[in-house]
Amino acid sequence: MARSGSIVLSLVLILVMPERTETTGDRLVAIGDLHGDYNNALRVLQLSNLTDGQGHWIGGTTHLVQTGDIVDRGPNSTALIDLFARLRGEASAAGGKVTCLLGNHELMVLTGDLRYVSKDELINLAAAAGRPATVDSGKAVWRGRVAASAPRG
Repeated sequence: MARSGSIVLSLVLILVMPERTETTGDRLVAIGDLHGDYNNALRVLQLSNLTDGQGHWIGGTTHLVQTGDIVDRGPNSTALIDLFARLRGEASAAGGKVTCLLGNHELMVLTGDLRYVSKDELINLAAAAGRPATVDSGKAVWRGRVAASAPRG
């Protein structure tokens, strides 16, 4: 589903706590349900004064909590995963923190349920992996990434 041309911030929750809390002195920002919408995710992070125009951390000691559902629906889930991984390091270097929680869509992907993964994302994943640019090839790549990241017991 295309969302271009509108300022639909695909969120269920944006919660910005007061500038200072009595317990830590840090600001807490919670953002959820980004669903593969990279461009609007960047806008939300900028509006929350957490990133600059290039998507780099400027949030200082703020604690950002991503409440789940980074993946599925939109075509840029993997880009969002990479963004939050990078922001975790940048925030830590500045004294801040980024915590990503698993939502139901992450759990669905981890258990092999790919019905909500964007077809465009699957095709792009397949092509990037040098496979035929098909949905089935993309599903195989996605499942391979999940399997490769599974803990070994």
